[in-house]
Amino acid sequence: MELVAIAGSTLSPYEWDALAVQTDPPPKILYVLLRVSIEESVRRAQADPGRIHTRDPEYVTRLAAAIDWESIRQPDLVVQTDGMSLDAVTEAIASNLTPPLRRWGGGRGEGS
Repeated sequence: MELVAIAGSTLSPYEWDALAVQTDPPPKILYVLLRVSIEESVRRAQADPGRIHTRDPEYVTRLAAAIDWESIRQPDLVVQTDGMSLDAVTEAIASNLTPPLRRWGGGRGEGS
């Protein structure tokens, strides 16, 4: 296995630790925090017809204020994603992996 990526706040720090010790061989882990401004978050949500509540700037502001940053594991890498394409975010993360991943091809999951 070369790479496992888990996105979002799907796992608590305890669950991350449990996953890591069950993986053979033990993985090298790079914790990445993707940051986005409230304005950009709302803009992205408004462009996505599947979003409802996160289209409202006041709602997103309340969500952001409720984040318990003390319970979030310290990241190894922080990427400010405002104005970045998905490919640019992927490249920013991939360039920080050791050894670096091969450059991606034209689509998701395609190596070059």
